[in-house]
Amino acid sequence: MYIIKHLRVKTYLEDLGFICKGAIPDRNNPRYSVFLFEDTEYLRQALSNYKK
Repeated sequence: MYIIKHLRVKTYLEDLGFICKGAIPDRNNPRYSVFLFEDTEYLRQALSNYKK
């Protein structure tokens, strides 16, 4: 699984057709959630193209 910490990146990936597999509390700050995506080469490529 690939962990995404930012809602904006999650939305970007979902707009590209990726499906969020779930959300869990952040290990470092349990008040926040992190989002889980299947770790694929296509996902990593999309993340490298993401511009903040």
